[in-house]
Amino acid sequence: MTLLAERQKLILERARELIDLANTTFGITLPEIHFDFESIKGNLKAGRARRRYQKSIIQINSVLLIQSDEAWQDALLDTLPHELAHVVCQFNPHLGSGHNKGWQRVAATLGATPKARFRSTAQTIYAVGETYIYTDTLGKERVYSQARHKKVQAGWYYTYRATGARVDKQCSYRVLDQTALSTAARSTNNVSNAQHTAPLLTSKAVRARAVMRECVAEGVSYEETIQRIMDETGHPKHLAKACYNVGRDQHGIGK
Repeated sequence: MTLLAERQKLILERARELIDLANTTFGITLPEIHFDFESIKGNLKAGRARRRYQKSIIQINSVLLIQSDEAWQDALLDTLPHELAHVVCQFNPHLGSGHNKGWQRVAATLGATPKARFRSTAQTIYAVGETYIYTDTLGKERVYSQARHKKVQAGWYYTYRATGARVDKQCSYRVLDQTALSTAARSTNNVSNAQHTAPLLTSKAVRARAVMRECVAEGVSYEETIQRIMDETGHPKHLAKACYNVGRDQHGIGK
């Protein structure tokens, strides 16, 4: 059994234990939960919980299962209960929703750190070129692709409406060390698994729709959704809104 297959099996075993805990603690009966280890590509997201009518899907990023021991422990002990807490609340909204205090209580009961988990700096690695970590004007780290880095150095700037922070060429930055990722790939001694550890490039439109689905699941506002699309794709606001309209009108997201 490969390292990846072994860790996926452990995720499923732990999930069964947590489902029993949730049912007993909250007096509920969760529906059958399907686990998907293939849909999340690259390192942009650790996990996601999705509800489709009376079915529930928990997606876990397989890249992170073999990227490093730290990432694996985080996936098993934090990401899994975090996403399961979303499932509990999706089918039992009286317990909580999004990342509100009710959901936080459920997440903590299941062993997760009750926080939003969107675009962790330590886990974001872009597929093309170097990955850059900028420090914005309020001291928060922002992960930028090589293309966006070049724009900043050419005089472009990015602002973050939620905080008022700004990233421009005056901000300090560093290049993310990606050697740990390549080492993890070699440690599997399996070519196909090593290929899975390489972040995959997806179009900005696909990434924007993924952000929209996450925002719908979390119940965030329209303005916050647009800002997240801008952060994820590097689009200016008018293009982010255009992506939103396509996702809503053509793909039915959020309707």
